[in-house]
Amino acid sequence: MLTLRTWMQELRLRLLHLFFDTRYLAHRVGDLPEQIHERRIYLVGESEAPWLIAFQCPCGCGSLIQLNTLKEAKPRWTYEYHRFEHISLDPSVWRKVGCKSHFWIRKGKVVWC
Repeated sequence: MLTLRTWMQELRLRLLHLFFDTRYLAHRVGDLPEQIHERRIYLVGESEAPWLIAFQCPCGCGSLIQLNTLKEAKPRWTYEYHRFEHISLDPSVWRKVGCKSHFWIRKGKVVWC
């Protein structure tokens, strides 16, 4: 059952998608949802310290990309939160298998190598 807070977050994300449909939007979740939406980056874990970043590959292959954010892990990604729920990831994402995409996410936009 959806809580009012969850419903409001979903409504806000949908409205932001209307205005920024080419950007990825950050969405904080406690657990990774079963259905992963396009152009949505999930920050999984506690809101202050997510342990995982997950999203669909932007090339269109449909693969789920999961990036570790734990400080003791290697490799490790960090993120910077911007206005309108856009985030930047560091370092770049370079898939070694599958589609072999290489890209950055800067303020919600995909920057291809």
